[in-house]
Amino acid sequence: MKTKKKLKNVCNKLKLSLTILGTVYVFLVSSRPTSAAWELMGGVSSDCKSKGNCTLDDFVRLFTHGYGMIFGIVGSLTLLMFVIGGVMFLTSGGSPERVAKGKKVITSSIIGLAIVFASYIIIQYVLQALGYTG
Repeated sequence: MKTKKKLKNVCNKLKLSLTILGTVYVFLVSSRPTSAAWELMGGVSSDCKSKGNCTLDDFVRLFTHGYGMIFGIVGSLTLLMFVIGGVMFLTSGGSPERVAKGKKVITSSIIGLAIVFASYIIIQYVLQALGYTG
């Protein structure tokens, strides 16, 4: 019983460490706030940026630049969930509940990634159907 408690404590510390490390990576290393904002605004007309006279085309360009950034963040989070699920699975110590929980985390992250890929395909299809070459 004491070993199980220690293992749970170690697993919780590992999850916390991975979460902190992932957060630091996402906010400090991979995203630079000023350049990310300008990259997001990359396709928007200068009239929209300076005067606020935005057209529908500007909003479409903003959306198409923004979803690429969102997919990058989602991909990073999916990788983090794979790691957490794998660690839970490997440190289960034969406990059926922990094995099931680890498998559930990995399965959920695969389903989430499939949904993200499907949304990417749908967005690309709709943009192509509308004739957007961006």
